[in-house]
Amino acid sequence: MTTLNISADDKAKAQSLIDAIDKAERRFSGSLIFKAGYGYGDNVNSWPTGGETTNTAGINAAMGDPIYKKYQPIHDTIATGSVTLRGSVALSSDKSLKTNFSLSTSVKEAGDTVSLNNRMNSARIGLQKDLEAGTSIKANLSATELNRVNDKNGTAVTSDVKYAAYDAEISQTFWDSYTAGLKVANNKSRNSKITNANTTTTSLFIGSSLSKTSYGRVTLSQSRARADLTTEAAKKKVDKDTNAISALYVLALPHKQRIVATLGYSEGKHLKKLINNKKRLDKTTSATISYNVKGETLWSSLSGIDFSIDGTISETESNQASARVAAKTIMVTASKKLDL
Repeated sequence: MTTLNISADDKAKAQSLIDAIDKAERRFSGSLIFKAGYGYGDNVNSWPTGGETTNTAGINAAMGDPIYKKYQPIHDTIATGSVTLRGSVALSSDKSLKTNFSLSTSVKEAGDTVSLNNRMNSARIGLQKDLEAGTSIKANLSATELNRVNDKNGTAVTSDVKYAAYDAEISQTFWDSYTAGLKVANNKSRNSKITNANTTTTSLFIGSSLSKTSYGRVTLSQSRARADLTTEAAKKKVDKDTNAISALYVLALPHKQRIVATLGYSEGKHLKKLINNKKRLDKTTSATISYNVKGETLWSSLSGIDFSIDGTISETESNQASARVAAKTIMVTASKKLDL
């Protein structure tokens, strides 16, 4: 009998193909993802440039006493961790109808800045219908609980928040590589110290493969946040309209590497907050860049672990001096995915 001399690499590729075929035949697919990160921020307390605030007459004055008694941006380390279970279950034999779900718990800890510390739990479930003509319809329900540090040595810090949301999306693929869609989402936030709010966001997006190794997408969105209560005090805290545009670019590199970049710009108008008889207007520009690499590219013993380095920069201009905030962060993250 003759035996084939197959290399270990070819055996691994063959097994991967067998596993993919087996997975494609199953009604259930899912994964468990473990993620841990560590990084640094140069303004974790969102201290405004110039350290001033603006009153309703348009006059600037020094900021009041901050929680940390530090009258400048705080530089601090940031540690994060999360566990996510996500998957889908086919509801039809051709898998054109399925339910998607996810459960996640995460933690964030700053070295010295307790206002950044939080624990978050979230759950999401939805339906997805894919039509032969390239149309996809999705609807989702989600709930999130954000637990934060409420006080420090008797001084109020921040409050916990609960969110309940639903969204619906329809998208269409055309010319083989373009996908355009419309998404409408509603988010209800419940905060013990700030007036409860309802936020409705409408988004239009279009994305396409730009080459064999790259993808791009542009999204336009409009959000309307409104207070639950009709009092002027509640409206002043919450009522806000925001228009935004964002762009995403993904580039696949050789040896299982990838670059992901985003650029965003938004204008948020506070409908009931007046500065010198003009509505407060915040203009925010942000950019992120992420380098991702498979562990085996770095060292064979790291196979199955993904690594990323993420950098973020943001800057807000406003007629309210306390909102003029600039910040930068950098994070290194490792993640492990287990297919179920």
